[in-house]
Amino acid sequence: MVVSQSDEYGGKTLKKIKSWSVVPGVFVQSDPLHDATGYDLLGDGFGLVDKSPERWQNLVKKLKQLNEESDEHTTYKLIYYARHGEGFHNRAESKYGTAAWDSHWAQKTGDGESVWGPDPLLTEKGIGQARTMNSALKKELEHGMPLPQKLYSSPFQRSATTLQITWEDILLNKGMVPKGTSMRSYLRSAESSIRHRKGLSWMDL
Repeated sequence: MVVSQSDEYGGKTLKKIKSWSVVPGVFVQSDPLHDATGYDLLGDGFGLVDKSPERWQNLVKKLKQLNEESDEHTTYKLIYYARHGEGFHNRAESKYGTAAWDSHWAQKTGDGESVWGPDPLLTEKGIGQARTMNSALKKELEHGMPLPQKLYSSPFQRSATTLQITWEDILLNKGMVPKGTSMRSYLRSAESSIRHRKGLSWMDL
């Protein structure tokens, strides 16, 4: 295992990752008994178990300590995952039901009322969801939430637009964009009309 430079939290960049796991007891989502039904993630500090005003500072200290005590084959990272806001394909699936969507409508680009292919945009609800995430991040930043050092997104418009709205006045429009910002496309086993993406040149990220 070859290790390159570390990040500001002492996390190493491993050349090859064989496995990964979640550190228990940090976020409530990692608890097997946690019931996500109706759970207000954004209203609960993104799920941090620590509810003190110093919660994010405490997490950073813990992250640094874990990295200091880890061996050369182990590293610890803080990763923020977020799903894209509602797209027109999501609205269509809700309208027709999952069974009909999977068997028929996913192969179409629209139904005469809405267009969801080949690269569906966010609905107004989806745009609102991204703005809500933006507001929630600003609230947690006041409590010391660390900013990401890299941003990753699928090249689909719904994902890239969600990222842009979420981070536009936090990172993207203030000259604070991490150098590692990039678009990552992940292979999918199924084919459908909504998985044809546009080139990257149209996006001003």
